[in-house]
Amino acid sequence: MSKNSLQYFKEIYKKTLTSIYDENEAMSIWNIVVEKVLHLSKIQQMLNQDKMLETDEESKLLSVLEELKTSKPVQYIFNEAYFYGLELYVDESVLIPRPETEELVELILTDLKERKLNQSKLSILDVGTGSGCIPLALKKHLPQSDIFGLDVSEKALLVARKNAELCKLDATFIQQDILKNDAWDNPPLDIVVSNPPYIPIAEKNLMSDNVLNFEPHLALFTENDEALIFYEKITRFAFKYVKKGGLLYFEGNEFNVKKLANLLKQKGLQNVRIYSDMSGKGRMVQGVV
Repeated sequence: MSKNSLQYFKEIYKKTLTSIYDENEAMSIWNIVVEKVLHLSKIQQMLNQDKMLETDEESKLLSVLEELKTSKPVQYIFNEAYFYGLELYVDESVLIPRPETEELVELILTDLKERKLNQSKLSILDVGTGSGCIPLALKKHLPQSDIFGLDVSEKALLVARKNAELCKLDATFIQQDILKNDAWDNPPLDIVVSNPPYIPIAEKNLMSDNVLNFEPHLALFTENDEALIFYEKITRFAFKYVKKGGLLYFEGNEFNVKKLANLLKQKGLQNVRIYSDMSGKGRMVQGVV
């Protein structure tokens, strides 16, 4: 195997990255890098394994690998992430959108279709919007609706607004700390959705390096050991500003989803339901105000 070949560099990446990630994820990262640096799709790569690389191509691949060795996520290296058919800009001021959150969007859109509300002019708020991935995906599929995103971080909101421009989608982004200020000066809402911080700060040491060292702690951790504090505050907000019969959607994790559902029932939400993700883990909770 030639040291200038694509296959040779694939083996270098595989050997290096499998010390950080499992093999499938390592190879997924390799495919992203090859597509960005060499402009080869996964199929083109398979057909060109013996391709001889130019010196500048080798240098670029090695440069990216040096960053990856620090556990820096590939999405931050290229400032790019994909979410529900959207190509988004991301940097270290926002979380990288997760596939599980795509399932939350899918749940909302499916639910609205079944309720025959998907063609209605709805008012929807995403609390803790980060990159804007949730509101922008909803806006793409509910173009007639008024979509809002709220976040405490001005840096995150700059990213969200940039993504709205890149995707040519109209959404309103607001800076506000929901824990300290639950005022809402816009029209009453039909839907509130949120994937808020839910990891107690005491569990910080359990996080992997690629998350802990690069993704924003503000979007990951609660300030104390109250894992459900954001859910409680947002539910209280919903009872003030969501129309009677309106909907509340949350993403949680498999360890707190039952507690979350019980919290929503205690607060007075009706028809509270837990939904599982594609792995069969309870992750999403829906309730009616």
